[in-house]
Amino acid sequence: KHAKSEPPESKDYEQYFADLLTKSQCVIHIAFAKNSSKAYDNAIQASRTFDNVIVIDSGHLSSGMGLLVLAAAECAISGMSVDAIVKDMEEKKKRIRTSFIVTDTAYLARSGRVSERIHTICKAFMIHPVIVLKNSSMQVGSLRIGTKEYAWKKYISSILNTPGKIDKRILFITYAGLTSEELEEIKELALMKVPFKKVICQKASPAVAINCGAGTFGLLFMRKN
Repeated sequence: KHAKSEPPESKDYEQYFADLLTKSQCVIHIAFAKNSSKAYDNAIQASRTFDNVIVIDSGHLSSGMGLLVLAAAECAISGMSVDAIVKDMEEKKKRIRTSFIVTDTAYLARSGRVSERIHTICKAFMIHPVIVLKNSSMQVGSLRIGTKEYAWKKYISSILNTPGKIDKRILFITYAGLTSEELEEIKELALMKVPFKKVICQKASPAVAINCGAGTFGLLFMRKN
């Protein structure tokens, strides 16, 4: 069976923004990476109906976008102006690191992100792609070769290889189709590299789960200035 994830239509965003504006004077909407989903374009189109709705391309997916939302909420609570928040978000989104390691490339092949030939090679040689967000789109950033467990360890070690440059306040482990035991092992390996104050295990968004498949997980965090 095949499945796909579809973003809300423009009319859905219009209703959403209209509802929010009954409670707020201005809305800042942080959207999925614009080159990975039509959500950004649909939100932009809907925002043109209003004078006080601002749409920001987060440049990220799933919990990467969530990190930017949390940062925006902190700014709003502190009393920053709308313009200042928007400027701060444009700076902060450059510091977020979003990546996922894929266990089975069959899902990437189904979505057309890799060819069937590449999928066959990856399966034969136990190659696990690492998907990164670059220029607001999903791309293969690197490859990890070996058993699933070995590839996972190498991915974690590589992603968290500069502890001094990482904001240690929060780490998202965003996953699809992993057991609680696997998540606990991933968490322990990550904390051995970087002592994050808070680690949140979060199920992946439909877009990530459908494109990358079961056995996928990512480490999502923010780097320091």
